[in-house]
Amino acid sequence: MVDPPDLLAFGAVAVDDILFLDRFPDENTKSPVLKRERHAGGLAGTALVTAARLGSRAGYCGVFGEGSLSRFILEAFRRENVDTTFCQVKQGAGPIHSTILVNQTRDSRTILYSPEQFTIPDISEIPDSVWHNVRLVFLDSFISAIFPDIVQAARRSKIPLIADIESLDGFASLEVIEKINHLIVNIRIGKAISARSAPDEILRALETKHRQCTVITDGENGCWFKERGKAIYHMPAFEVPVVDTTGCGDVFHGAYTAALLNNKPIRKAVVEASAAAALKAGKPGGQAGIPVQEELMAFLNETPLRPSPF
Repeated sequence: MVDPPDLLAFGAVAVDDILFLDRFPDENTKSPVLKRERHAGGLAGTALVTAARLGSRAGYCGVFGEGSLSRFILEAFRRENVDTTFCQVKQGAGPIHSTILVNQTRDSRTILYSPEQFTIPDISEIPDSVWHNVRLVFLDSFISAIFPDIVQAARRSKIPLIADIESLDGFASLEVIEKINHLIVNIRIGKAISARSAPDEILRALETKHRQCTVITDGENGCWFKERGKAIYHMPAFEVPVVDTTGCGDVFHGAYTAALLNNKPIRKAVVEASAAAALKAGKPGGQAGIPVQEELMAFLNETPLRPSPF
């Protein structure tokens, strides 16, 4: 008998077709593609694969169809030992399909995505047994329509919540975000939610009675974090050769989650999440560069960056 997942995720999974360019093309021009690759991706999908590679029992609750894109993601999850027992099947459903343009000269990217096949799961079809063994629930903004329902179900079962909010579209109210126990957002979204601009102001504004930790990420500027009732810290970004930053934020979420499931303190979780995201940036695609536990620990032993009071 396979052990049930201790991490369950709701949110975006994607098939990413990556086109590598020497520069972004101008309008009405032709430009050669240096290389093209297909990878699995998505906010929730990449966070799950990260957690699984770092030793967590990870599971996904989403909707798939019979098409080739669905089969591609399901096979990728199978290889990564991500449990899909609680997934639903509906005709015409499937993952998001993305085309990612990577400018190798400037280490930048543009993501073009088609979300029309992505289907939000019917929460009435999720059996109560789903919540019995789960220790953490991850959700992202792609399932904003059922975000309040998932939050309510997890809180009813006393399961902490970790959220990745990439967009505020679809949220009828931001009040539900206050109930997230671990909120990790980029600085742009942090500014939008808090109506503040400086990282320390954002963190103080986002602290709630439910929040155990808030993290504000800002790419090469690192991240800032605040545990409830404690001081603000800044974690610098690890300096690594960058190949592709696709999925770095999602890897951060997954590694942070895995650290919590391994009963590590939040400060250690932020350090490991930062290191995992840096390692991922060294390889193309949203998931190819995700480290396993041994790689992550070796990197941290060689590069002992630590957070400092802000």
